[in-house]
Amino acid sequence: MAGFSIQDAALGGFAAVRAHPRALLVWTPLAFVISLASQVVFLQAGGQEIDPSILGQDPARLMALAEKILPSEAALLAVALVANAFVQPAMIRLVFSPEDGGFGYFRIGARELRQLGLEVLATTVLMGGYFGCALGVTLVVAAVSALGNPAMMTALTAGMAATLAGLVVVMVRLSLAPALTFDSGKVDLFGSWRLTEGRFWPILRTYILAIALAAIVLVFANLLFFGLARLVLGREMAVLTDMPRDVAGVLTPLRLISALFSAFVTSLIWPVILTPSARIYRSLRPAARPRFVGPGPQPWA
Repeated sequence: MAGFSIQDAALGGFAAVRAHPRALLVWTPLAFVISLASQVVFLQAGGQEIDPSILGQDPARLMALAEKILPSEAALLAVALVANAFVQPAMIRLVFSPEDGGFGYFRIGARELRQLGLEVLATTVLMGGYFGCALGVTLVVAAVSALGNPAMMTALTAGMAATLAGLVVVMVRLSLAPALTFDSGKVDLFGSWRLTEGRFWPILRTYILAIALAAIVLVFANLLFFGLARLVLGREMAVLTDMPRDVAGVLTPLRLISALFSAFVTSLIWPVILTPSARIYRSLRPAARPRFVGPGPQPWA
């Protein structure tokens, strides 16, 4: 038995936006700042080295490019971790205590710091697991290489599929850790494993439904925006579709308008993607945790 409603958990993000539309006035500017910061950090850390003309052509040049932009990828990951350390607790507050909506549910405090620690720990575990699996697949492929290309391709395909499936399982089983960490007042990544035991498939279906709904919103929003932009700009659409080569290119008026629209869409998608796990945890928590042990009053009392 799932112990929660898949439909309520997956659709709760839309209901939250409808019930608290003023939060978008905070979420949108924040998403706008995060987007600009990500682009600027990426370019400043070496992302301007990317040359789209070599993609899919020269493997040696692609490897050299990957080495050059590694610092920019690391910087981008750091920005994403810090941003999520603020966004995730806000979405959890939206579920646990919707009446406490001051400043779009955002705070700066111990919970955000614990969330950042959780993000770093989870990223380390997932990356370690991924590289461990990749090493295992490489060794297997090397072992069967004497049997010819068909055997190598079969081993590689099976290994990649097994790695992807394993990562999905681990991510789903650990997905309640943000809400658990928020609730318990301590970084608790693996406690989610116990809470999700026997509920993998219902939780996975919930996330798939939420992601599908978010994708529909994203596709229709982009069709609307770029359709209008094409009518207005015509052949000058490249101004929006080409990747900027420097910070000045990010800060042009048209790109800022595009970034602001994207930020609005992002603010709509945040609760759709990030609140289902908190709703699932809230449903499972009474049986697993008899009392609220974090600081402050019980958030949904």
